[in-house]
Amino acid sequence: AKSFLVVDHIIPFKVEPRLKLDRKNLWVLCKKCHFWKTKLEQQIYGASLIANLDTSKAWPRKKIQNWIL
Repeated sequence: AKSFLVVDHIIPFKVEPRLKLDRKNLWVLCKKCHFWKTKLEQQIYGASLIANLDTSKAWPRKKIQNWIL
């Protein structure tokens, strides 16, 4: 059976590896929402993860959820 849900890191793993298994940093998204969140992250980080490191750490879960949903 194909899954339509994805467990996602709110603060991306590549930004904060220490939060990999932190339940407060995980949520479940449908594949479509996950696709768009990934696109947003690519726009924010572009080629330079370090230059935009603090951006995602400042994202409150509520704002991300409102943007995606």
